[in-house]
Amino acid sequence: MYSESHCHLGGMGPGDVKRAEDAGLALMITMGLDEASTAVALRLAKRHPSIRLSLAVHPWYSDECNRDTRFK
Repeated sequence: MYSESHCHLGGMGPGDVKRAEDAGLALMITMGLDEASTAVALRLAKRHPSIRLSLAVHPWYSDECNRDTRFK
């Protein structure tokens, strides 16, 4: 059993996820870089039990966040 603790899976399709799982990748922790890519990562995590989403704000972008910032 293998895991990937930091991956950006926005370009992966269902076939790619299945190939990763068949190769022994049991857990993939993904995240986005911005609101759009985080929404893609969230959809993937909802569809595939092997994918989990990590939500955080990268320090480089912390000045862009405030109490009105939210992900849909």
